[in-house]
Amino acid sequence: MLAVHFASTSGESIVVGIVGTLLFGAIAATIILYFSNDRFHDALVAFSENRRQARAENARCRAARDVIPLVDESTYHAVMANVSAQLTQRGFIPQTHQPGLYTYVKNQRPSILLALILFFICFIPGVIYLIVGGGNVIVTVRITQVPQGYHFSATGPAKTVVRQVIRPYTIQPDILA
Repeated sequence: MLAVHFASTSGESIVVGIVGTLLFGAIAATIILYFSNDRFHDALVAFSENRRQARAENARCRAARDVIPLVDESTYHAVMANVSAQLTQRGFIPQTHQPGLYTYVKNQRPSILLALILFFICFIPGVIYLIVGGGNVIVTVRITQVPQGYHFSATGPAKTVVRQVIRPYTIQPDILA
């Protein structure tokens, strides 16, 4: 009876019914195998463990690519000045500059295109969006010294800027192992 709603002819309703039955059977078989077969359960656990290890390795490589070797003081300040200039060009205003921690703020305005779409849908959501929409975006750039050099970490849109600026200086991940 459910298949009739999805199909217009009896032949199509039979096909929809068969596909639905096969799909339900496959889901039921997977559930039964999961609870009744220890090898199936162990295979799923091993798969999730392998995924967890791959994620940890991926995170280590991502962290490693954000490390530049120990450089002299002038090169370090030149890299940080370049990061600051790139963020300033993107509309961020320097907020605080402490040793190893730099904070930038950008005032986001509501999108006019989104406001117009909301006005066309209904007037009240458009007005609410114009009043409440927008806000401040705060990004931080943190530099910590590690045995291999300096580790740069950033939040939000500053991540791509920092990675672009420090790319020529970065250490290869196999060196850190």
